[in-house]
Amino acid sequence: MIAEEYGLDRATIMRHLREAGTALRRQGLTQEQTQRAAAMYRSGMTQAQVAAEFGVDQKTAGRYLGLLGVKMRPQLVRAVPSS
Repeated sequence: MIAEEYGLDRATIMRHLREAGTALRRQGLTQEQTQRAAAMYRSGMTQAQVAAEFGVDQKTAGRYLGLLGVKMRPQLVRAVPSS
C-alpha cells in the first residue's frame, strides 16, 4: 500500500490525490469488513476508531454500520475551552 510504503496516513494520500484532481473510485467496505466493523463497534469501539481500523472516513463507517441496522450511540461532544 502506498501509505505504508511512504510512512503516511491513508487519509493524507487520499487528500493529496484529490487536491491533484485525480479521479478516485468510491471507497467502501466489503460484506466481511462490514460484519467485523459492526462487531468492533458493538464491543465498545467508537465509530472513529472503527473507521480508522478500515482506512475509511467516519461517515462511511457509519453508513455501513447503519446498513446492518446497528444502533448508533450518541456522539460525544468535546468541550471548547473558554478564553
